[in-house]
Formats: sequence, C-alpha cells, structure tokens
Amino acid sequence: MTKARHPLSVEQALHEVLGLLGTAEAGAVTGKSATILRNWADPDNDAYRLPMEAAMALDRACILAGHERAPLLLAYQAAIGRVQAKRHAPAALALRLVELAQRLGDVAGEMRAAVCVHGDGGAAVTDRELASALADVQAMQAALDDLQRDLIAANARAAG
Repeated sequence: MTKARHPLSVEQALHEVLGLLGTAEAGAVTGKSATILRNWADPDNDAYRLPMEAAMALDRACILAGHERAPLLLAYQAAIGRVQAKRHAPAALALRLVELAQRLGDVAGEMRAAVCVHGDGGAAVTDRELASALADVQAMQAALDDLQRDLIAANARAAG
C-alpha cells in the first residue's frame, strides 16, 4: 500500500521522481541504494532527509530524461510559499483569476503588436517591443505568484 504524502511535499516529489526515473536510475544519479531512496521518500521516517545536492541531481536527471517538471524544486518552492502565505493577505481566488487573465491579455497584445509586419521592426521584435513584452510577462508572473500564495494559504487554513 502506498503511504499518504502531503501534496507538494519533498517526500511526495521524491516519490514522483522515483516513478519518473525508476529506482535504479535515481540510485545511479545519487549514488545511493534503493533502501535509502525509499527512506528519503518516507514521510514517517525522520532519520532520513533528502540532501539538497541529491535533490538537485534528481531534478536535473528528470529534465534530462525529457520530463517537463523538476518535482523537488516545485516542492521546495511550495515550502517557501507556505511560509510566505503566513504573512500574505489573500484575495478572493476569483479576483486573482480575473487579474491573471488580464495580465495574459496584456502579454498577448504585446506579442501580437511585436510580430506585426506593420510594427516598428516589421515581423522582427525590436528591443523596445521586447522590453515592453517582458515587463508584461513579469507582471503576469507576479499575478500567478499571488494566485499560488492564495491557494497555499487557502489550503493551510483548511488544514489548520
């Protein structure tokens, strides 16, 4: 039977990595045995903790193996997000989604204008267009980060 692991925990992420890479490949990447890998992924075993260097090596191996995600990095980001959520003033999730949609629309508009043949650089993206589009992407990322913090805060309140 599979143990219950908290979503976005290091143990859950490592369990996912072991599924993506297999125990043999994960062992080769870290130089550790299958037993140690399983102990690292066990949320009930406080005697074993995944070292940061091993976590980074496993995430790199996932990316090099063609997987889109770095599960351990996402778990670490979520752990930091939970700390940030404690001092974060959440907004209504629907409002965050509206803000995110607005920011995505801003990015789409900038990109459409940047590649328009009638624009400043024709179909080529000029430095000014690039700077403007990147500023909109950063604003969209900030809105996405706010939404993520709100979701983590909502989860913490529900669990709390």
